[in-house]
Parts: sequence; structure tokens; C-alpha cells
Amino acid sequence: MRVVVLGASGGTGQRFVTKALANGHLVTALVRNPGRITFQHDNLSVKQVDITTKEDLVGPLSEVDVVVSCLGSRAYRKPWQVETFYTDTTIVISEAMKEAGVKRLVLVSSAYIKKDGRESKMVRAFLKVFAGPAMDDMLRMEEHVFGGECPHLEVTTVRPTQLTDDPALREEEVCVAVDAFYDPCDAGRIPRENVASLLLDIVEGNKFIGKGVFLSGKRK
Repeated sequence: MRVVVLGASGGTGQRFVTKALANGHLVTALVRNPGRITFQHDNLSVKQVDITTKEDLVGPLSEVDVVVSCLGSRAYRKPWQVETFYTDTTIVISEAMKEAGVKRLVLVSSAYIKKDGRESKMVRAFLKVFAGPAMDDMLRMEEHVFGGECPHLEVTTVRPTQLTDDPALREEEVCVAVDAFYDPCDAGRIPRENVASLLLDIVEGNKFIGKGVFLSGKRK
């Protein structure tokens, strides 16, 4: 498959690119800073783009099978400030995909965009102080792609809990729930390796179109 990856230089993005290349896919990594891609591969193309500009994206998106976005904002927002990075970039990606004639989009979102009180006290405190604006923006992002604004797209979102750099969990240690933001087995943490593996499984199997997929490690 021909796969375009946005946010390919981040923790999850790099892991996904590595797995996709290992499975024989042709990968184009669209990044803001090509210097952050520290490895080479015959099937990997790295292109510098402005992800906020549709014109920068249309060319690289032409004649590809799927777009995977692992984008993340590095900006810190105070709890009373507004984050718009995720919605703004998703709108640009959507418009560029429409012009390029590409339908399939897989987005990394978060399990915490809908807070219902089942989170741990530590997670609630973290969301309030550090991540509240980002979660609110991711929710708007999902409402945009699933709310009828993107009829030209076939979208799946992946909703992990707190990301870690730990080694991958075994399949039996992971809980996955479709159209959900929570699962009773949830341990509240998931390695990026597992997120990358789920992204690749979704891409290769063309799974969960129109769905959001919750992902976490299981309680022990």
C-alpha cells in the first residue's frame, strides 16, 4: 500500500512508519522538520511540508491509498486557553484529501476527549492542568470528521489512554473497544508500540470505517 504519514517524527508516528516499512508498504512521511527522521529505507520518502497549508499537502497526497495522522501539538495551553491545532490541521488535511481524491483517513485521537469521572484522580488532575484544551480540541476534531462535514472521507479514529514508551504489551494484555471512550478493563496506560500496531492493523485490514476505537492496557 501507499501510505502517507503526518506526524511521522513523533513517538507514535516513528513507530508506525517502522512497522509499515517492515510490512512492505511504501511510506511518505510528511514532517515539519525532516531532520527528526533519523533512519532511512528504500521504501521511505521524507518531505517537508507546512501542515497548515492545503497547497503543501495536495501534491504528496496524490495517488496514495491511505493517510495516517499521528500529529500532536507541542504547545502548552493553560486550562483557560483555547487549543485549535487538531481541528485546524484536520480541516486542512480533509480539504487536501478531497482535492487529491483520497478517501481513507486514520487519525490518532484520545480516550480522554470525553471525561465521565471514571478516570483516576491523577489523570483528572493532569487533564485539568496540562491537557484540557488539547482534549477539547480533539473532541471538536472528531465531531468534524464524524459529524457530516467530511462525506468524502472514510475515517477511523484511534483513542488511546495515557501513552508510554514501554515495550509492547501482549495481545491478551490489551483491551480494544469500538465506538467507545472507556472499557471496564482499562488500566489507563498503553505503550506507543501497541498504538502503532493497531494503526497498522486498521490500515491493512481497512477496518472500523466511521468508528472510534478505544485502546488501553488491561488491569492486572
